[in-house]
Amino acid sequence: MLITKIEFIKKELYRVDIDYEFAFALYERELKQFHLKENLELSEELVEEIEKEIVLPRAKRKAMLLLKYSDRTKEELRKRLLEASFHSNIVEKAIEYVEAYGYINDQRYMENYILFKKTSKSKKQIEMELIKKGMERQQVTQYLEENQWDEIEVLREAVRKRLMGKRLQEEKDLQKQYGYFMRKGYSYYQVKKVIEEYLEELETEQNL
Repeated sequence: MLITKIEFIKKELYRVDIDYEFAFALYERELKQFHLKENLELSEELVEEIEKEIVLPRAKRKAMLLLKYSDRTKEELRKRLLEASFHSNIVEKAIEYVEAYGYINDQRYMENYILFKKTSKSKKQIEMELIKKGMERQQVTQYLEENQWDEIEVLREAVRKRLMGKRLQEEKDLQKQYGYFMRKGYSYYQVKKVIEEYLEELETEQNL
């Protein structure tokens, strides 16, 4: 196993390539500790020692730190660890570690996210956001189907807030508002129904 490249990343952290592929990232003091340099032959035992004693514990600590202040999906954590210059194999081991201790749980994350967001967002918008965070579409869709709530009332409140004080005198103004709420994940018929209700209520109040 040959060190084919050692490249500076940031703040005394260096990327180490073995046999032309990324192996791990080490700090300058660790390079010196193991006397690592380009074109040096390494034993498989030494590579395993570095991964086990240095890199993996660091990845676990990084994962714990990332989860300390913000709950994340497995995919979000994976992305952050890869961005922190850990090899994909090390990343998966670190994820297995925090998952085994219950520090990360996609089902729990999804349930909490929906509980928090359902009072202000449409089901479709919540579904898209969770999928973007790495959740499986089937898992999210099934949970939303099994746990219904009145999103029309959420839409009514959103319409009241957005249209308060606005005059929709022209068709283009009305269509603009339709487009806004449809982009938030509501259907045309939902938006049409709620906006018409709002305008009728507004007209009634003005005629009193």
